[in-house]
Amino acid sequence: MPYKNIVFAKLEKRLLNDPRWYMLSEKAQLNYIKLILMAAETYNKVPTNVKALRLAFKTNQHETTILKTIEEIKKNFPKFKEDNGFYYFEEFDTKTNYIADREIPGKSQGLPKVGTDKDKEEEEDKDKDIKHEPSVALKEALDKVNKAGLNIYSLINKIKKESKVGAEIPEPVLLRVCGRYWQDKGKIRGGWPWFKAVVAREWQLWEHEDNKKAPVCQVLKDIMAGIGK
Repeated sequence: MPYKNIVFAKLEKRLLNDPRWYMLSEKAQLNYIKLILMAAETYNKVPTNVKALRLAFKTNQHETTILKTIEEIKKNFPKFKEDNGFYYFEEFDTKTNYIADREIPGKSQGLPKVGTDKDKEEEEDKDKDIKHEPSVALKEALDKVNKAGLNIYSLINKIKKESKVGAEIPEPVLLRVCGRYWQDKGKIRGGWPWFKAVVAREWQLWEHEDNKKAPVCQVLKDIMAGIGK
């Protein structure tokens, strides 16, 4: 019979740099990945029964801990939802090798179809347009600064556009920058020079305070080198 079982779900490497994910507790981070695998196993209908989830996760986490982490995940990832006794991911079919019935050749007896080159191209184009959704706290902080007169969204996009790798500025750094704005407000003589300098300084302080061992990322190097002078 035609092959249509889901045998893998995509876990994009950029998840590590996604503030929605790394701002979760470590248990919630782990359970988020397990929920993706469970969604692939259940055709995106993960039971809300916490006892069943505990068995499926093969974990010694207490049931209340699992429920707490799920609430964390739902808050940070709005496309992870609950309805009618199931958890599910919106647009989950784009993250698996699932083949809809209409796409399956009626007489195919061959090897599993993972996807055509066209499918891959369309997915890649779609990924380019995906923007990480900020947490509620960050969205409020950014909106407040924006309304106060600094077009912070434009400045963030300018850094992403002009840096060599276009990576995201970590959410904790942006929160620190918003806090610094209220301290410097009234003394700022140029939005872009100020923003660039403050992002570089706060990013370095954040990395130092969090005892990060990794070398300074390319975006920070670009900022310190003076992109878009």
